[in-house]
Amino acid sequence: MGIFAQEAVFCHGVRKSVFSDEKEISVLENIGLKIPPGSFTALLGNSGSGKTALTEILLGVAKPDRGQTEIFGTDIFSLPAAKMAEFRRTVLSAVFPSGNLISTLDLETNLFLPYLLAKKQPERQQAEQITDFFGLRPFLASMPDTLAPKTHYTAAIARALIARTKLLLCDDPTWHLSEREVNEIASYLRLAVRDFGMTVFAATSDPFLAVAADTVYLLSEGKIYGQIQNPTLNSVILAMDAAKDGTP
Repeated sequence: MGIFAQEAVFCHGVRKSVFSDEKEISVLENIGLKIPPGSFTALLGNSGSGKTALTEILLGVAKPDRGQTEIFGTDIFSLPAAKMAEFRRTVLSAVFPSGNLISTLDLETNLFLPYLLAKKQPERQQAEQITDFFGLRPFLASMPDTLAPKTHYTAAIARALIARTKLLLCDDPTWHLSEREVNEIASYLRLAVRDFGMTVFAATSDPFLAVAADTVYLLSEGKIYGQIQNPTLNSVILAMDAAKDGTP
């Protein structure tokens, strides 16, 4: 157990580079984060800023070149493969722009997949309540390729709540959605924090989603250059404009 067990997410000095045409390109540089349990944190940055790279590191699917990464006090990159798989299944859930659902399984099976993998029985009453609240019951027999993008995102959030994981990591969870749909997804993420005690981390380029968070970290060119507590739409847009002007 790490010394930062009181934090849901702790990153210090995280760096990540990739090679392109035999050149090393920095993707993340000296990233530091402290995210308390039971909070909603947004990482706001434009496309190419490094949001996905950091989300993948927090999920444990990409290893940083340097730096410390702890999830609820666990150094995830020190875990053996089997323990890492169990940790992901029981502690972490994710929402992606695509690939939230397994295409060969209907929606109902996708929702209960964490329990099926663990060979356990879910609490059906609560699961049905979540399914109904999120408006997913009419789609339970549907295959993923017949569902709208918002339904994919909604199902991924509902699955996390049904599985009772502690941390929900989102990478652009409102991609290609209307403003109304963005606000709906934001309300579901707030609910996950408020009513289920989950910790939510959402990497996004959407200011309407960012303002739903308790804290917004501002990311540009792989570096965190600012932080906004209790964000408003005005403060978020001003910060985004400053980044575009090169004056964060």
